[in-house]
Amino acid sequence: MHNVWKWLTARFGGGSKGRDAACRDGSSAEEGGLTFNTRRADVILDITVFGVDIGTQSSRVAVPRGGGFECVVSELTGSRNNPSAVAFVGEERWIGEKAQAMLVRNWAQTFTGVKRLVGLPFRSPQADLERPFVKFSTKEAPEDGTFQLCLPGEGPFDGSSSFAPEQVYAMLLCHLHQQAQAEARRG
Repeated sequence: MHNVWKWLTARFGGGSKGRDAACRDGSSAEEGGLTFNTRRADVILDITVFGVDIGTQSSRVAVPRGGGFECVVSELTGSRNNPSAVAFVGEERWIGEKAQAMLVRNWAQTFTGVKRLVGLPFRSPQADLERPFVKFSTKEAPEDGTFQLCLPGEGPFDGSSSFAPEQVYAMLLCHLHQQAQAEARRG
């Protein structure tokens, strides 16, 4: 964090005299890793730090609180764990707990355990070991020979009915980022 702070202060004009250094333009900044906020005629910078642990079955997101990090609690279930699941229901995309709830009724359109397939060649011994754990349809990507996750029928999302595992994880990461932002606003 210290190197980031040094870069921010050098680039955007913050002071370097400690935790509550004053910026050249008079706005304040914190070095504690929580927020750096400065305004200049050409730059507005506002950074909030949060932590993410994306797992195969569940994920967690944490925000800075009281000198440490606190896991964000879900509004739906009160749990600190967010299922690493993405479901497609009609023209909607459900992520996390809502997607996990759809797993029983909509298993062909719910992606879970996608982390196992990220970067894995479709035709490899490791892929053969992972296939029994995959409950949704997959195919080989023509571009690079990795996995594509398939939705049955025509997909309403970008006119596509298949996704790379990295795309599904990006959807999950965006969801976790939104949770962290909402929690940071609550303070």
